[in-house]
Amino acid sequence: MDFGSTSYGLSKSGLNNFVTELNAVVLTQVTPTILNTGDVKNALRAGWHGVSEDNFEKRLDESARNLSESLQQLQQVFQQEMDNIEASIADMDAGLFQD
Repeated sequence: MDFGSTSYGLSKSGLNNFVTELNAVVLTQVTPTILNTGDVKNALRAGWHGVSEDNFEKRLDESARNLSESLQQLQQVFQQEMDNIEASIADMDAGLFQD
């Protein structure tokens, strides 16, 4: 077996750092941006008044919350998938040297 030309492997710390960095970006940049509907509301209020505008704002806020919650669920699914990949590779590695 030629180990010098292998191209597969897993760095557990590298994987954990990647997931941590991705989660940090989502938590510190993406989620706040999604939930910040103030600029959109200000633009709406400049030229739209009445019940329909109020209803639109409510639906906008609700949609932003729903999107944020969906993103949070996707983060959890992503974490589970990364954990599964890590476990699968560890199992495969362990199986390489069994008697």
